[in-house]
Amino acid sequence: MLTSFPNSLIKTGLFDLLYPPFCRLCDRKITTDEIVFCGACLNSLEATNLRNWIEKITFRDWLDEVYSGWFFDEKMQIIIHALKYDEMVVVGDLLGTRLAEMFRDTLFSLQLNVLTAVPLHSVRLRERGYNQSNQLGEAISKHLNLPFSAGLLRRCKNTKSQTNLTASERMDNVTEAFISIAEPPERVLIIDDVLTTGSTVSACAAAMKRSGTKFVAVLTAGTPYFHGLDSQGKT
Repeated sequence: MLTSFPNSLIKTGLFDLLYPPFCRLCDRKITTDEIVFCGACLNSLEATNLRNWIEKITFRDWLDEVYSGWFFDEKMQIIIHALKYDEMVVVGDLLGTRLAEMFRDTLFSLQLNVLTAVPLHSVRLRERGYNQSNQLGEAISKHLNLPFSAGLLRRCKNTKSQTNLTASERMDNVTEAFISIAEPPERVLIIDDVLTTGSTVSACAAAMKRSGTKFVAVLTAGTPYFHGLDSQGKT
């Protein structure tokens, strides 16, 4: 499912200015049915084929189940960068819709009350203009007709980037960084773009469970390759 755009936008040429008609991964000219990335490149992303892989992450005390769509290779890095930093919000729709199809049966089996996303701090949100994880969550919600709420958690600490931090530094960085600001639903899915050690989503889950949530699962678009598992999801 692709995001639709007004004909007036396409006719003025503004559409091509915002979304040039060449795949950002392979530079091939894309068709009228494709946006930003061609279908061949999207289909070539390495799916993790993982079921619940919570035992593989470093920080999992507050989490119940963990799922990720693709391994975070060079292609996924370009795609996530386009979503987070190049203001290509449509990429969230593309990835979210594909995640919804990949995990349709799993998500329905979890009997979720609501989907939510890892929140940005208000300062970061003003800088970026949108929350990329909300884009993913809203697309999944729309495709599967599951409720989504961006108002369950608030990031109360403007944490620094996790990118170059060690595992312990990552956990210290996000400890008590989130608070639950709504009546806690019993079963929640937290959505984020990339899951590495689990520190951020675990901190989110801690805030929700302290408020009364009973079950917290996580779904992310990407995750790095990790020891003991190959690209086919086999040990």
